[in-house]
Amino acid sequence: MKKLIVVLAFVLVVGCQNPQEIAASWEGHNINDLIASWGAPTQVIDNGSDGKIMVWRRSASMQMQGTAQTTYIGSSAYTTYQPGQTLQFSNSTTFWVSPDGTIYRSSFVN
Repeated sequence: MKKLIVVLAFVLVVGCQNPQEIAASWEGHNINDLIASWGAPTQVIDNGSDGKIMVWRRSASMQMQGTAQTTYIGSSAYTTYQPGQTLQFSNSTTFWVSPDGTIYRSSFVN
């Protein structure tokens, strides 16, 4: 059950498309188009004469509700409580950009 919840939460956070394919679809495009679509990168690293490396980091959390279960044994009731959990998610998408602004490589890390 816990594994199903984690998988469902990942789908809600990331969406139904493959993130690596989304990143790869930007290869060959100008970095300004990506910035216009995604907003400013989290980090920009000068890659010397090869251009720049631009990183977008995202994080999200999801609060899972706690549960209570009551078991009756004879005339006695026993209640156990499983407290709620906060699930944390983060990912990083990196693009390598040539000096002329063309994205030539991408990477997605979950």
